[in-house]
Amino acid sequence: MTAANSPAATAGRRVVCFLMTVGAVLSVCGGSAAAFEILDTAGFEGYSPGPVVGQFGGLSTWTTVGGGGGSALVEDAVGIGGTRGLRVERGDRSDDWWAAPYSGFNFPTSRFVVVEWDMRVEDPGAAAGVEGPFIGVEVYDDSFYPQLLGSLGVDAATRDLLYHEPATGAFVETGVTADEQWRHYQIRLDYLHDQFAVLADGVLLADDPIAFVDGPSDTFGDADLAAYAAAADQASQRQTAAAFFDNLAVWEGSPGDYNLDGRVDAADYTEWRSSVGTANLFADGNGDGVVNQGDYDLWRASYGGSYHQPLAGPTSAPEPAAATLLLLGACGMVRRGATRRPRSEASC
Repeated sequence: MTAANSPAATAGRRVVCFLMTVGAVLSVCGGSAAAFEILDTAGFEGYSPGPVVGQFGGLSTWTTVGGGGGSALVEDAVGIGGTRGLRVERGDRSDDWWAAPYSGFNFPTSRFVVVEWDMRVEDPGAAAGVEGPFIGVEVYDDSFYPQLLGSLGVDAATRDLLYHEPATGAFVETGVTADEQWRHYQIRLDYLHDQFAVLADGVLLADDPIAFVDGPSDTFGDADLAAYAAAADQASQRQTAAAFFDNLAVWEGSPGDYNLDGRVDAADYTEWRSSVGTANLFADGNGDGVVNQGDYDLWRASYGGSYHQPLAGPTSAPEPAAATLLLLGACGMVRRGATRRPRSEASC
């Protein structure tokens, strides 16, 4: 696989390289106290129909890397409730990634980064035994090379929710499957402990925090939309599929925001109270390894703060109980091989 070198990708590289200095200045002038909304696609409503590559994404421009046989197109009537959204298709024997890169912008400025999105993955009608493709989101630190931090996605054929295992990079099946309806996904990254957590419709998919896949990092580079083969056999390599994305956002958590909804309020006290004496990384505001009085004091001092206005949830669909949102699969976690993203020319 080779990195994309289209005019749009080249333009994106120029934007990122030019603004690296701006990012450094913002970091110096703004310090590290204020969290930041890194990317908010606002449901792609402000995007133009057509390829997402070359379009402006926050402080950066969308680029792509990979085989080039897949596509990421902004389209009308494909988002939640028939609004504008993004259609991502995996092509035959083509592994592709799309992102608005933020390497050089000195993110994060706080401990947590949250990546959230709504996604609906179509069933490709694959033959028995075929796996994939994997369609979802991967978070990278691109400081020196593509360093995978965390991931979450759907195996289109088997419907398994997957993330990458630390160190090996193999896929881990969470024991949970997704249907073809819209679901809300989150990757929560903790840069203090070099860990991440994965959630679907607000439900944690792994009991314990997961170490960053490729090791410690202090940098957020980009959140890639990924579509690639989930297994090495020929049939899986040729399997195509489509998924729809909406409301993609990346933002930094603020001190005392223990449920990571973007606000410091009474709900965070409830999270703290139910976690006292545990090692719940989300409620451990001061990062000392245990939820205690110090974390309450931090919450109280930060009460009323808000660095992110959460995206409105799906307005056209009811909100059933969490147990009905996800179909439980086989118990236990299964590991299998996974593809790795090639180096991107979008990084400076």
